Amino acid sequence: VRPVLRALRRANVHGMAHITGGGLRNLIRLKANVQFRITEPLPSQGVFTALQSLGAVDDSEMYSTFNMGMGFAIVAPPEEAKDIIRAVRPDFSAKVVGEVVRGQGIQLPERGLSWTTY
Repeated sequence: VRPVLRALRRANVHGMAHITGGGLRNLIRLKANVQFRITEPLPSQGVFTALQSLGAVDDSEMYSTFNMGMGFAIVAPPEEAKDIIRAVRPDFSAKVVGEVVRGQGIQLPERGLSWTTY
């Protein structure tokens, strides 16, 4: 909670999403008339790689069910990113993972995935 409060004090935050059950699709709940393009996803943690391999689960199912290493998202203008990252980094790893563009839903081009509904 404290890192998020620091980010809120330092930057113009437009939205936040806890990426747990439902995976990246949780971003859809933030805004219906934009598209979230995840162009630089965080590396997937080993546990997810093992689950996917052992269960023969496809990428679409994995990224729409699990957080795949990204537990929380803060949406803000690009010029606010450095301040947000500085605010949360003492406690968590953080980086810019994508952009908000015209459109709808979520795109993960690296994996050829997209969702328009939760």
